[in-house]
Amino acid sequence: MRVEGWRCAVCAATVDIATPFPWRCPNSTPHDRRHLLQIVESDDPGPPGPDPKGPEDGPIVDDANPYLRYDHEFAWAAFADANGMDCDARRRLVEDLDAAVADVAGTGFRPTPFGRSDALSDALGFTDGGGVWVKDETGGVGGSQKARHLFTILLHLRAAEELGHLTTRPPLAIASCGNAALAAATLAKAADWPIDVFVPTWMTDGFG
Repeated sequence: MRVEGWRCAVCAATVDIATPFPWRCPNSTPHDRRHLLQIVESDDPGPPGPDPKGPEDGPIVDDANPYLRYDHEFAWAAFADANGMDCDARRRLVEDLDAAVADVAGTGFRPTPFGRSDALSDALGFTDGGGVWVKDETGGVGGSQKARHLFTILLHLRAAEELGHLTTRPPLAIASCGNAALAAATLAKAADWPIDVFVPTWMTDGFG
């Protein structure tokens, strides 16, 4: 599947994939915020990447970094491709930003362990044919899966910056009780991007 654009789940309005900042439905208003943009994918899988210009500029495949390996499935990459950022440029952007994240977090983005937990499976009485499977994100960036979701937004912003659609860096903002705030702050630090983090006043010290 390849990302082609955005469509509102409420009013069916469409937003072109080349739009620099596509995250709000054009029909959304301060009094009607129900609108929600969803990714539109093509039915034709096409080549394994959004940039089928030839072997010298071929798709990004077979890489341990998931943002390179699955480049062709990300909306940020489709946006960058539609605006003329080829595979080599996208690879450099991902690698540079991932290295910056590793400098801050002690690790970059890599696959995390996924497997059957024998202890949980036995405790719950599952047979060998079933069981509880666990995805362990605690060793990843920020100690949870939250940074993975936010990284594509940061890649989109950095691509927009390199393409000339963003000339200043407006502060990012996030409201969180813990994991999402840590993830966002880690990525913002890595990118040297200003961020405002809002933590509820009722949170107790050390919680999260």
